[in-house]
Amino acid sequence: MRPLGVRGIDVLAVAAALAAVGVAVVYLSIIDEQDSGGPAMWFVVLLGVVALLCLVAAPLRLPGRGALLLVAALLMGGLGVLAIFSVGALLLLAAALPGVAFLLEVMKQDDARLAD
Repeated sequence: MRPLGVRGIDVLAVAAALAAVGVAVVYLSIIDEQDSGGPAMWFVVLLGVVALLCLVAAPLRLPGRGALLLVAALLMGGLGVLAIFSVGALLLLAAALPGVAFLLEVMKQDDARLAD
């Protein structure tokens, strides 16, 4: 199996980055409506880290991109569990994007090893 790519860019990784940014915007709007003393900035920063990891891992020829995708999926899933009562369900669904991209990358590497 091959990763889903357009012009050498992994579509799932880019979609995961956009999902992380989108969830951050939804989270900030929810917190703004609640007047609860402001957002947890560490949460927003970690979502930014997830988005950055996914964007860095987007080029299909990047060596080691699988590790970046795995870290992004685990971090996004962990944040989803922590925020389960607000935006956690969105994050858990979005964590599937870098997770599937990671699995496709691993399968591509296995196919390459078998072909040799």
